[in-house]
Amino acid sequence: MAERNLPGLGLRGYWPAGTDGWGDENDVNLRMLSALVECAPISRVTTLPGSPTNGDIYIVPTGGDANKIAIRDEGAWVYIVPTEGFIAWVKDENALVGYTGSAWAQLAPSGVTANGASLITAANYAAMKTLLAVAAADISDASANGRSLITAADYAAMRTALSLVVGTNVQAYSAELALPSNRVLWQLIGCNMNDNTLDQAFTKLGTFTNFLITEIRAVNASISLTTATGGIYTAAAEGGDALVGSTQVYSTLSTTTRGLILTKTVLANGKRSDTNIYFNGNANQAAAATCDIYILGQPL
Repeated sequence: MAERNLPGLGLRGYWPAGTDGWGDENDVNLRMLSALVECAPISRVTTLPGSPTNGDIYIVPTGGDANKIAIRDEGAWVYIVPTEGFIAWVKDENALVGYTGSAWAQLAPSGVTANGASLITAANYAAMKTLLAVAAADISDASANGRSLITAADYAAMRTALSLVVGTNVQAYSAELALPSNRVLWQLIGCNMNDNTLDQAFTKLGTFTNFLITEIRAVNASISLTTATGGIYTAAAEGGDALVGSTQVYSTLSTTTRGLILTKTVLANGKRSDTNIYFNGNANQAAAATCDIYILGQPL
């Protein structure tokens, strides 16, 4: 086959055997692929910087090279002319854009109309209301007070419209009332369930000081734990607070069960600030046996 430009990106290839200079053209191919596969330009509105870093990629916003993809390579700008269908993730917008053949435009989900796309990409609720041309008078089914709530600038304005006082009519913000989802706070991997003489320390996962415990779970038993019992404490030798009692059984935990939620004591509830947590066995399994134990909750 004769040397030629290939379909799609226009890469050069099919050099006849013995052709000179094919290496330079192949380097151009590789640079284009490196820039366009998962293409992620820094910006499509910023003018090319005067002191760029090799590897920087931009979409040129204006001028004679407008809409071209600019790549900084070996101290110089190299330009790629896009064709219709090129897609790029623009970093400073966190947006997926596509080239229409004449301009770069943010992509909307499939099946969304142009008006719908405008709403999806609106910067805020005020912009949405502007796009929809919605005014308080247009909300005919709402009372005057209802319209005041709908058009309120923010939550503070809503509270004022409802005559609500924080701490009297509305609960004040509390970190414990706005907790993130559960995460693993402490873990004990390979807990020995056949030695009741050990203080087996949990590993703390994070730099938090205060925390709430929501669940303590045992998983990954090496064998069926038919006889093992043991508790979890905040000091060695079963000292400090008992978070799980010494008579906790693990008989439902086996190699085929997904896990066992341990019974927390009253002391495990509320805010805690322990610096150490230990597992202490009470009754041995009478055979080599291990499991993993995780303490879940939220840092405060």
